[in-house]
Amino acid sequence: MMISYLFRTGVENNKFPLFSPIHLLMLMSVFMIILLLILGKNKIKNDKQLEKKVSMTLVFLIIIENSLFYGWNLFTHPEPLTEIFPLYTCRLVEVLIIFMLITKKSKYFIMPYFWGILGGISSFILPDIGGYYWPHITYLSFYIGHLAIIVGPLYGIIIYNFKIEKREFFYFLKFSYVFYFFTFAVNILVNGNYAFLMAPPIAAQEAGYVPKLIPHFIAYTTIYTFVSSLFYFIPSLYRKHFKIQS
Repeated sequence: MMISYLFRTGVENNKFPLFSPIHLLMLMSVFMIILLLILGKNKIKNDKQLEKKVSMTLVFLIIIENSLFYGWNLFTHPEPLTEIFPLYTCRLVEVLIIFMLITKKSKYFIMPYFWGILGGISSFILPDIGGYYWPHITYLSFYIGHLAIIVGPLYGIIIYNFKIEKREFFYFLKFSYVFYFFTFAVNILVNGNYAFLMAPPIAAQEAGYVPKLIPHFIAYTTIYTFVSSLFYFIPSLYRKHFKIQS
């Protein structure tokens, strides 16, 4: 009975209570996990077995979270094509983080770094839980997914010493706009809102931000890319402060 309630469907129109106890608990737990990663960085880096356990735990959590979320959408959503593709920046980042942690290759770090940290932080500040009341699978998916896209890139910086050079930065810019226009086309075909390119998240709409389609697309992609670009210098500043060698 509890399982079926957790995976329930229907429209509930719940407005997530900002800075409520559950919201503050989310924010506090994210902060504590990041702090633990920073404090334990030397132990993880110097113990290959521990590093493998930590990285594979994150991989396992992402796979389980995505399996539950996509399974729920595939079998219960009235229009599954609008939700089952990994065309939100956060969901695509989760896939790339899995490859990054398994292969330990920096090429999978680029987009998670630019999109993940910003997307995760902004999502935790203004959560979009799909309008459901607690408890529901969307809460579990939201928390694990957005925690992973913050911790994953930080793990790449802190544990693997990955960094972003000018070449990677320009790759990020090109990839971003190819993704935006491709996803915009998919949204038109399936009547979806992948990557929030057709309309802003629920929290923004509740705050009164409901622009027209084209102005929203231009403003959203420009601002999101600009703010993401500000993260270009952070890895080098971190390494310089902690005297980490490349």
